[in-house]
Amino acid sequence: MALPFARLLALVACAAFFACGGKGPGAPGVAAPDFDADPLALLPASAVVVAQLDSRAVYGDPMLGAQVAAITDPLVPIGDGSWFLPSRDVDRVVVGVYATPVAEVAAVLSGRFDVTRIAHATTTRSGALISNGAYAGFATSSVGRITWVALTPKTLISGTSEGVRFVLDRLQKGPVMRSLPPWVVETLLTPGAAVGVTADFVSQPVAAATFGNANLPWLKGMRIARVIGNLQPPGLNVAGTITYGDPVMAQDASGVMRSADRWLSLFGPLVGGMKLQGFDASAQGGDLRCRFALDTQGVRTFLAMIPRFLPSPSP
Repeated sequence: MALPFARLLALVACAAFFACGGKGPGAPGVAAPDFDADPLALLPASAVVVAQLDSRAVYGDPMLGAQVAAITDPLVPIGDGSWFLPSRDVDRVVVGVYATPVAEVAAVLSGRFDVTRIAHATTTRSGALISNGAYAGFATSSVGRITWVALTPKTLISGTSEGVRFVLDRLQKGPVMRSLPPWVVETLLTPGAAVGVTADFVSQPVAAATFGNANLPWLKGMRIARVIGNLQPPGLNVAGTITYGDPVMAQDASGVMRSADRWLSLFGPLVGGMKLQGFDASAQGGDLRCRFALDTQGVRTFLAMIPRFLPSPSP
């Protein structure tokens, strides 16, 4: 189980930071759609997982920003001529994961982009050819299974090819409005949160079955999940609520979480001294509430392990 789940997380991370290129459709005398106003409105409602990252807060963190940049910047498959650098140019990332037979990912990047240079990049930094095409009236660029489209100098869409098509189909139909559930939007827009993650297995039964087959006890019976995190002393602070089908499942999951904390404390020296501070997990009805903090050194240790799970850059 662990390997496929790690790959899914890696795919989300990569799609969020991969660069994009192209131009959207337009018609004489018709005002261009405002794709920059609301990134959340660009994602179709059927995502099983939706996440948001305040990239500027992460990259701007004096203790962690440089290490995060060292991981993400090399993942960009656009040539140097694009002048695109995630750590400099991306302010915010919204990601949707869609429960199809092969997980599809779509990411909306907000920031500052040189659309012309990105659109004319022909090879990746490692020399792989970039394929140019079109879909739904939008110019597209692709490397392998990753596709990107520059909508405006402030908004880029990237992800798996099918995930990007989900977004472009939505945009082609006309003006877009938020279609995500209100509780998802509320979680992602929590004031002060550098990262927010939601999962909806109630309206996505296929995804629920897929994740339920994973060998992680706290996943079984999960209906929705809401997690937020911020970068404040002592480092990364995380709080989450997972809602289960019945109180017994929530109680069992809280026991699993507490056991995991004890094991981490025992074997912490083997993983660079990582230790969860202020850990608390408790069941309240069908909800499992959990919170913990990871100090700056612990976050650095965790970040150092991430490259092991990320796919290699395009050849």
